[in-house]
Amino acid sequence: MARGHRRKALMVGGSVVFLVLVGLVESVLIFWRKVQAPLTVSPFYLCLVLVMAYELGRDVLRASQLVGELQASDAGLRENEERMSLAVDAANFGIWIRDLARNEIWASDKWRELFGFTPSERIELERIFQRLHPDDREAFQGVFAKALGGRS
Repeated sequence: MARGHRRKALMVGGSVVFLVLVGLVESVLIFWRKVQAPLTVSPFYLCLVLVMAYELGRDVLRASQLVGELQASDAGLRENEERMSLAVDAANFGIWIRDLARNEIWASDKWRELFGFTPSERIELERIFQRLHPDDREAFQGVFAKALGGRS
């Protein structure tokens, strides 16, 4: 169990145990006529609701912070992509990037133009190999396999 969940379980569970015990003590004292007061449990439930609201508020605050961090990270990533795109366009060459996790290939417009792919066409590795000059295929596959370092 993650550390945050342990703390949350301790806070809410500990509050439940504590408030049930306090309510029990109050009830016993009232029934034994040691305390003159109406028998109520509402304040204890209210305390429990407040503890749960506190924990929920912490979760909402943390989620809000994570959203802010994600947006900042996304903005930085987009800025880097724009810079790379500008550099590629200025140099008038094409590049392609393979996302191994999703098994997708992204390519710049210039690269697509050089290899005969349309701007919206899905690029597959086998089709790239087919479009290489036959003398370059073996060398390219060797470099590609070396770059993967044994990963499939």
